Amino acid sequence: MSKDFKIKNGELIKYRGNDENVIIPDRVTKIGEYAFEECKKLVSVIIPHSVKEIELGAFFNCTRLESAIIPDSVTSIGDSAFSDCGSLTSVIIPDSVTSIGDFAFSYCENLKCVTIPDSVTSIGFSVFRGCEEMQKLILSGNNKNYAVFDKILYDKNIKTLLCPVGRENLVSAVIPDGVQKIEEYAFFSCYGLTSVTIPDSVINIGYRAFGECSELNSVILGNGIKTIEMEAFSECEALTSVSLPDEIQSVEGFAFPPEIEIIYYDMKFMSDYDGNINLYEMFWNVFLCRPQEERVLVHIEKNFFSLLEWAVSQGNTEIIQKVLDSERLVTEQNIDDLILYAIENKKYEIQMLLTNYKNQKDWYQNIDQKLKL
Repeated sequence: MSKDFKIKNGELIKYRGNDENVIIPDRVTKIGEYAFEECKKLVSVIIPHSVKEIELGAFFNCTRLESAIIPDSVTSIGDSAFSDCGSLTSVIIPDSVTSIGDFAFSYCENLKCVTIPDSVTSIGFSVFRGCEEMQKLILSGNNKNYAVFDKILYDKNIKTLLCPVGRENLVSAVIPDGVQKIEEYAFFSCYGLTSVTIPDSVINIGYRAFGECSELNSVILGNGIKTIEMEAFSECEALTSVSLPDEIQSVEGFAFPPEIEIIYYDMKFMSDYDGNINLYEMFWNVFLCRPQEERVLVHIEKNFFSLLEWAVSQGNTEIIQKVLDSERLVTEQNIDDLILYAIENKKYEIQMLLTNYKNQKDWYQNIDQKLKL
């Protein structure tokens, strides 16, 4: 009934009815954000040819919705448009659609097959995340923008990895040589994934690319990786160690679980490194969390003073205090030099911290000066 639809300037703002089968009025040109959100009685919906856009979360959590036929007037499917439609088994995307937003069909647990037309030029992050029954992702005709290889969606040239199909059933992944970037959220929440091999061609691992892969216990990183973005392997609870390549340039904050053993570094570039805050911070966190690890301690010894200089320049009193409390590798000469460095950088709070420490410290166990770079 018309009273069930709140429509303004052609946008369906909200559906307020309780019908199982809904026919959207012809005058609607846009299905607005969360217009049918949590319409849990909705089984089928007929979208008229007047509709051009399906906005963010338009059918979010319509748990009984079984099928959706999108008319050939629609050009964009917004972020999370059909997210959490657990009963959705099929969807037909017409040739008119050019963009599919982030998480558009995420957690459609019974969605088995989707065909992406040639017209689609933009596919967002984690579009099919949580689609446990997903078996096929078909690219129609001669798609000029995307390719599917071994149940994983890539850009056409197989340079950027976007997402796997049926990710909950994915146990291991060997990424083909030639891929240069693993996109944000690419394997996010692949709960069954236990191992991944990344080739030397990969340069960048995106934000949360392997986040929440709780069973992931083996990661082989190629030697070509330059950047691992924030939270790339966050909440990978089964991952206990990882070896980073020598030429890596940036490991952003919380890229790995804090308790992980980082086997790295020849660290030869640290002395003239350009100051990537997150890489230094990560290394200190590993040292402070696992102070007995010999390999970590060896690298701290080699780069102790430059690492502390970084902590001073950042005004990071927490790290400095923890290092002082540990009474490891600290020498009277190093403290004097750090006090001068703090003064030069106008870090007066740290200057006082170091001065007080020096005045209270009994230096009967002085450490060989060779530890200073």
